[in-house]
Amino acid sequence: MTGLLLCMLPAFSPDLSGHARRALEKPGVQVWTCSQVNGIDELGVQIGNERIDAGTVPREAGVKASRLAGGTLFETDRTGRICFADDLRMPEDPDVFA
Repeated sequence: MTGLLLCMLPAFSPDLSGHARRALEKPGVQVWTCSQVNGIDELGVQIGNERIDAGTVPREAGVKASRLAGGTLFETDRTGRICFADDLRMPEDPDVFA
């Protein structure tokens, strides 16, 4: 099995990202990180000066946190998402849920 992955769970801890990478590499998936995709078409992917031909080209777009979270009084993670407790309460105000 071969494949290509360009981003490894950037919102998660390095330990979780490393675990995901190892789990993908074990069956033979080629993992690329910190790589800029310059083009995608039905036949493959262009990464920098390298062309990777593929019979199937899956594409996953990133998800960005709502602008509502930005500039709030609540703590946010590296991707701008609001951090909350296990019961979905906001640590800064237990009467607010996210």
